[in-house]
Amino acid sequence: MHIHLFAVCLVSVLSCSLSVYAFEEDPFSYHEVDAEGYWVKAGGGGGLKTPPENYSSSINRTLATGYFLSEAAETQGARCLDGTPGLYYMRPGFGSGVNKWLIHHQGGGWCQSLNCTEEPCPLDSCYVRSGGSLGSTKHDRDALILEGGYFDADPAINPSFYDWNIVLLRYCDGGSFSGLRGDTVTVGDRELHFRGFAILQAMIDDLLINRGLHASTDVVISGCSAGGLATYLHLDYWAERIHSVALGALVVGMPDSGFFLDYQDPIRQFHSGLKFVFEEFNSTNGVDKDCVAAYAATSETWRCIFAERISPFISTPLLALQSRFDSWQTAMDLDSTDHQQINQWGERTVELMRSSLLAHNGKHAAFIDSCAHHCNFWNQLESSDGLTQPMAFQRWYSRISQGQMPETQEHFRLEPFPCEACCGSSTSIEISPLSSPLWPPSPPGPPGSLGDSDGGNDLVPLPAPSQLSKTRSIVVVVVMCLFMILGCALCSYIHIRLRNALDKMVESTNDETELMVVKDVGQLVRDAKNPSAGLAGNVAANFLGTVDI
Repeated sequence: MHIHLFAVCLVSVLSCSLSVYAFEEDPFSYHEVDAEGYWVKAGGGGGLKTPPENYSSSINRTLATGYFLSEAAETQGARCLDGTPGLYYMRPGFGSGVNKWLIHHQGGGWCQSLNCTEEPCPLDSCYVRSGGSLGSTKHDRDALILEGGYFDADPAINPSFYDWNIVLLRYCDGGSFSGLRGDTVTVGDRELHFRGFAILQAMIDDLLINRGLHASTDVVISGCSAGGLATYLHLDYWAERIHSVALGALVVGMPDSGFFLDYQDPIRQFHSGLKFVFEEFNSTNGVDKDCVAAYAATSETWRCIFAERISPFISTPLLALQSRFDSWQTAMDLDSTDHQQINQWGERTVELMRSSLLAHNGKHAAFIDSCAHHCNFWNQLESSDGLTQPMAFQRWYSRISQGQMPETQEHFRLEPFPCEACCGSSTSIEISPLSSPLWPPSPPGPPGSLGDSDGGNDLVPLPAPSQLSKTRSIVVVVVMCLFMILGCALCSYIHIRLRNALDKMVESTNDETELMVVKDVGQLVRDAKNPSAGLAGNVAANFLGTVDI
């Protein structure tokens, strides 16, 4: 029996030692997520199911599951630039938001060159883009953490969408989801696919058929930067597809920083770059069909890739979020730091949004601010009427949902540039991978690059656990080991004392009464060893040991 107890103690000590070693070697590699939303050790094998101490307990509210469109890649050509399948992430709604949807086009600029005669290829080329995260999904994981801004699950920060279904449409085609080119293009050692609109079609199919979008009551189509432009380009198509199965659903748009002016700087050449996208990607059937029909007679259908040109044809109500002094546009489109030129740019932005967007549909509205920024400043900026973006959206959406016209189309703030007082402290969107890195980084865009330097929704790794958190975890395991060792020692001590007492009892037995007592003890041991004795009997047998009677 001594050997049995020694073996148990030895196994316990070894288990504790291995636990300590595991924590010391890789204390927080529990970065993948299982179906219940718990972090588990990478590479399988089970392991702890506890979120790291430095991560929010609301992980189940921020977890988004990825859906790769592998079948659609084969049957519909829904492929990224490099030929990998399209992908979207979905975070399910809860409570009153189970049938409400915020669908967001990811941003990330455009690829505007096929000129790969140089080595290496120009950094803004489609070739280079196809090897990074904005041209491929080959390194994407099965889940993401979506939080912050209009993705936030906190009703205090995001009263509009905190409990809605949140969908992030991964951007990997380089053309704002507009391309529908039938053939591939060989560039260097790669076959490039320009199939952004095919990806979008497949995403809508899958959401309607498999994710519950067919039962939607409220749908907001959004996007940031190049994804904001995609919202202008595809909003009416989204509404058409959703209303084909959900007749009573209210579908609206909320493009963020997607109203790019049609402007040609001699160096930046934004106009010719976006025109290249339309023509080379064969985007004629991948943008608003009414706009294409209007420009077909003059053979200028390429104009429909620009927000200011397509806006007059958008019939689905939208609330645009836009800075007058969009920091990406003033740097990459206007290419100027001159205050006078930037103020002229801001005036032109307001003029075009009024004339091409608001004047053509009384249900449209715009939140235009004078903070020099690009993309999500949700819940931080205020218009001249004292409303933040979510407040303005809720007020506008409430009127639209009741079939009424908005109280005002203009939530503007028109101070001149620069206006530091016009900017709040942004609570930016966080699209966090579950390990670092989620995929290889894209090449940085050079000054003037219109490729991956767009400034849209960058994917960033979660912060590393602090050394204090690691040390605390190791201490906990060590203390548990010590308690197990002390328990084993106590059991051994009790066993030895009890057996010695029984041995002395046998030696001193001289009369029949005492012998009967010892025989009764022996019977107890034999009964305890009987399989039918149960847990209590087996415990008694372990403590009493073997008594030779």
